[in-house]
Amino acid sequence: MAYLRFGPPNVRIISRVESEDFFHWSPKVTVVKKSKLDAPFSTELYTMGALPYEGVYIGVLNTYHGETIKPIPDDQPWMDRVDNQLVFSRNGVAWQRVLQDGAISAEGLRAKRDWKREAEQATFLPYGQFRKDWDWGQIYPHHPPLVVGDEIRFYYTGISARHWTSYHKDSPDFGVGLATLRLDGFVSVNAGDETASLTTKPIVFFGDTLVVNANAAGGALSVEALDVEGKPIDGFTAPDCQTISTDSVRHVVTWKNDADCHLLQARPIRLRFHLKNAKLYSFEPRIRHNHYLQSYD
Repeated sequence: MAYLRFGPPNVRIISRVESEDFFHWSPKVTVVKKSKLDAPFSTELYTMGALPYEGVYIGVLNTYHGETIKPIPDDQPWMDRVDNQLVFSRNGVAWQRVLQDGAISAEGLRAKRDWKREAEQATFLPYGQFRKDWDWGQIYPHHPPLVVGDEIRFYYTGISARHWTSYHKDSPDFGVGLATLRLDGFVSVNAGDETASLTTKPIVFFGDTLVVNANAAGGALSVEALDVEGKPIDGFTAPDCQTISTDSVRHVVTWKNDADCHLLQARPIRLRFHLKNAKLYSFEPRIRHNHYLQSYD
């Protein structure tokens, strides 16, 4: 499987092809098209690298803004430069663009919004300081990111020049940069000074330990388990939960000073997270011990 830049002259879109032997390839299928998000800065979709990640696909889309070989006005410094945005897919074929507040549907991309602001906030790996840093003009994370330990690494090519270097009389330097995210750091649920809550959809809990990736340094996070009727389960209520107030990709949640929650196993429940000045990135039931599954009929 490969993702290619494709399109008629001076139009760039992303297509997908497949092969079992690297000699015979399927026809190109367009998977990421231009939308209203691309209009404010005359954006073309240049190239894309994709990473299978926890059952979904995360893509880094190189976005080329305002292609031109003409003199650039001082009030349009974004022209003829390349940065990047995130895209998201559950199957590698149907992709969604990602805005600051999350993935957006095709219908959402047709809606009336402040698309200039949305495009500005959609940048993933930002440029360096204009005409000062080595990567002020173009950023190309050509290869999919790598998961190494507790972080996600993005190696990228940075260029201190615009795309059409010779026309703009830039003197480019080239380099390789490294940007990192914490594990599962693509998105988070954030709470400020007021306590907020997030309740999951119904899940069947398989595990005897709940592990949470969250930054609650200077804040607080607690969890409670709810039954199918939405009532807190005895022993797993919010007051029973030891408050988390540090930053870790692997907080082990405890209730009444005990991390063992095998009584929730194979049981349809919801989890409700309470946050204050905290960021929740992900959660995962894990199995540390073998337990017999009991009936809840």
